Amino acid sequence: MNTSSNHKLKLLVIGLDGATWDVIKPMAARGDLPNLARLMENGSHGDLQSTIPPFSPPAWATFMTGLNPGKHGIFGFVNFNPQSYSQIESRLVTSSPLIGHTIFDILSQSNFRLAVISVPITYPAWPINGYMVSGEPCPDNQEHMVYPESFANSLTRHYAFPSTFWSQPNDKIIEGIHEMDDSRTELATQLILEGNLDALFVVLGATDRVQHNFWRFFDEKFGSQLGLPHEKKYGSVIPETYQRADEAIGRILSHVDDNTLVFVISDHGGGAAATKFFHTNAWLEEQGYLHIIQGREGLVKRSRGTALALRRFLDTPLGSRLRSLLPSQLIQQGRMLVRNIAQIDWSQTRAYRFPLFPPAEGIVINLAGRQPQGIVQSGNEYERLRDEIIEQVLQLKDPITGEHLLQQAYTREQLYNGPFIERAPDIVLILKENFTGGTELQMPLVSKVDPATLNKVNGEHRMQGILLARGRVIKKNHTLIGAKLVDMAPTFLYSLGLPVSQDMDGTILKDLFISEFIEKNSVKMTDALERVEHKEADFNLSPEEEEQIEDFLKRLGYL
Repeated sequence: MNTSSNHKLKLLVIGLDGATWDVIKPMAARGDLPNLARLMENGSHGDLQSTIPPFSPPAWATFMTGLNPGKHGIFGFVNFNPQSYSQIESRLVTSSPLIGHTIFDILSQSNFRLAVISVPITYPAWPINGYMVSGEPCPDNQEHMVYPESFANSLTRHYAFPSTFWSQPNDKIIEGIHEMDDSRTELATQLILEGNLDALFVVLGATDRVQHNFWRFFDEKFGSQLGLPHEKKYGSVIPETYQRADEAIGRILSHVDDNTLVFVISDHGGGAAATKFFHTNAWLEEQGYLHIIQGREGLVKRSRGTALALRRFLDTPLGSRLRSLLPSQLIQQGRMLVRNIAQIDWSQTRAYRFPLFPPAEGIVINLAGRQPQGIVQSGNEYERLRDEIIEQVLQLKDPITGEHLLQQAYTREQLYNGPFIERAPDIVLILKENFTGGTELQMPLVSKVDPATLNKVNGEHRMQGILLARGRVIKKNHTLIGAKLVDMAPTFLYSLGLPVSQDMDGTILKDLFISEFIEKNSVKMTDALERVEHKEADFNLSPEEEEQIEDFLKRLGYL
């Protein structure tokens, strides 16, 4: 590496995956998070609204591009396909559709030298003006994880977990994720000191993972509701992880000065997992929008049990090797059984459930000419049906408590625009935080989640993440209102005096900046980046890489 004592970092962005003010603010008030507390006092902070759904793949893709998912095409770890009754495609998402279209590429083209460390959805790493180490999900080998390849030779530690790591006992997982974030922090500080950088982006992932696995121990009231055994030693895992993240931030900040613009962000928030199911298809069936084939309940139930058992077998080392030999049609049929939709009579169904990541749910219209057995005509019939469903579903209440089930409902055009809007369901529901989508086809409308299913994963994502900003041109002790994750890329560009691409969906968060900076720096716009056709096939994972990434995602509960 080249070294230069005169080279100063202009932009530092630290991601705390899944970080939430619900944990940070009480801890900061007690003095447990001194570095985050100083950032709040000496800069600006506020909520940062995630994407819909608030899920790492679309969220980090939106963070990198300033585009909504309808433009970058990433809604999950696997491509959504509402046009198919099996609902998803087999192709795993990689960085391929993002390459050339991110904030990293724009900065590189503007002669900024930068480092990108462990930002999710950056595998394979691609050429930028500096260094890139891919974030999750990655295969176990490092062949395509680092740019430039010569930089890989200087790395002494791994910066992503092997796919088998998540099957280890809790204590090993806790130890491992902390060591992983330590590695990322050490690399970040090393590159600030030695890399002649203008900008650095690094994501620490432990905050998200511990919230998924240990929320019931942290939130004692929630944990007691579940009636599961309480292990006292895990009650401090979440606070200790936030303290370690705060210490990591402090170590990184010790190598920059007030001339560096500092941003700390999360891709979404976190909180307790839902304890109740809202069975979307059951409601659609009761309203006459969905029809089931009568007389096949027993056969479908037995077949579904077989499919679930087969899926558990395919998660084993031997099953993983056999998965690639199964016909794609059989895999699709298995997915339909697991999702409990094999009993639906598509020839009479007008609308059906499309599962999204909580707290989001989707509904797809069975559209003639789009779905294989679509019966709803496009145009007026389609629009009337969507409006009718949205109006009715917003009125739904829990039959026992009287609580409304939904926060909001949208047509997909209200949330997304761009060439990949067809990957979104026709209607998107945002459920109240205590509800998640269920698979039942017939009433009851609401049922309880079995506490045993929340034993391992009992924390879930929230729409509101965090944003902190500090620098000479940033307002001090200021609370920012209305910021969105999609706003970050254009805001970074404006803060550095660079033009903002006209096709970015985010807006510049001018309220972050002092008035003198706003007066002296007018917004500069540039033509939209030339967006070539989606190139998901440009980088094809090998069967071994696919197997390893699938294992990684399955062990985390994402597939």
